[in-house]
Amino acid sequence: MDAQQLLPPYAISLHHASRLKLYSESDRDVAKDLVEQVAVGDSEFQVEALKEVRDNASRFEVRVQWLGPDEAESSWQPATAMYDDAPVLFRMWAKANAKLQLMPRLVAEMEQAMGHPL
Repeated sequence: MDAQQLLPPYAISLHHASRLKLYSESDRDVAKDLVEQVAVGDSEFQVEALKEVRDNASRFEVRVQWLGPDEAESSWQPATAMYDDAPVLFRMWAKANAKLQLMPRLVAEMEQAMGHPL
């Protein structure tokens, strides 16, 4: 989704729609239930596939293909977060892609951090 600044220099930047937040004024009277619904809402996307891994400043990230949007909407997510959200899928992906260059390091570091094997 494109977002354009309303003040000079009127820059346009590209953001994933799930990262946008609703406008709110602190002095508005908003019911607590409505706030909780908006907070949870449908911000959860289902993972279709894990595509590749990269080392981004000593932090492993996984490119995630989300269910529904096209491949251009895939995004890089922290590997630990993806393991927390979809552990079975992550284990299957790591095992099936064990020959990727960074996979042995990723698995070793995650196992060390978690204290148990993937």
